[in-house]
Amino acid sequence: MPILFLIIAAFIIQYHNPSIIGADGYLHGRMATKVAEGGFLKSLPQASASLLATRFSDKDFLYHLYLIPFTSIGSYIAGTKAGAFVATSMLFASVTAIVFLSTKSWQLSWVSLLLLFSSQFLHDTAEARPLVFALLLTIWGIYAISVQKVRLLFAVTFLFGMMHLSAWLLPAITLLATIIWWMATGKANTKLVLASVLGYAGSFLVHPNFPNNMYYTYLNGILVPWYAAKTGVLELGVEFFPLFTRDAISVFPVVVAAGVIVP
Repeated sequence: MPILFLIIAAFIIQYHNPSIIGADGYLHGRMATKVAEGGFLKSLPQASASLLATRFSDKDFLYHLYLIPFTSIGSYIAGTKAGAFVATSMLFASVTAIVFLSTKSWQLSWVSLLLLFSSQFLHDTAEARPLVFALLLTIWGIYAISVQKVRLLFAVTFLFGMMHLSAWLLPAITLLATIIWWMATGKANTKLVLASVLGYAGSFLVHPNFPNNMYYTYLNGILVPWYAAKTGVLELGVEFFPLFTRDAISVFPVVVAAGVIVP
């Protein structure tokens, strides 16, 4: 089974040193312990000079809930690393499962081992960040769209909305796919669009920080990226600074190769 090799690789990468990989993991680990100790956070007094002190919203709420069982056992550093390892394993397992579900061939599912050839991908997915679940939910969402599973798409979008600010991408992808299908076949499954929109909207309504989460999504998910792209002042984790072609080929060789071959 290819997933066994992928999990072994994830374990080796995660535990090649005792520290949490990436700076963000320390924040997420501590947030998980705060929620476990005091319940859902309604404010963050430590950030007294920001809006988080009075209009707090945990944009990674579901990820912090996920980490609680891990950080509640032993030190929060060990727990955060364990949570990151399990999340990476779930992502790798999802890739393998989706390849199998799409092809009905266990032989072709071995193609998931190509993930091991992208060093930057392996490093990024070893970090304790909700990005890992954002990737996981995105590929399951795209699978649900491709096979037109309305309930699955609703569930994935609902969870995604409480996990990561990029959740709006699923309704956008669903709408785009529906338009393309309509142009190609004259038919459109509008239930898919409705499911993704309702799932995304529902994730706002059940969030413990509603309605602050709506404002925070606008502030951090729209206004900040717009300001950064317009002024070039904020780096935002290098999202707005593309790699050189040479660097992209060296750290994401499989992605680059797929982009050339698939068309």
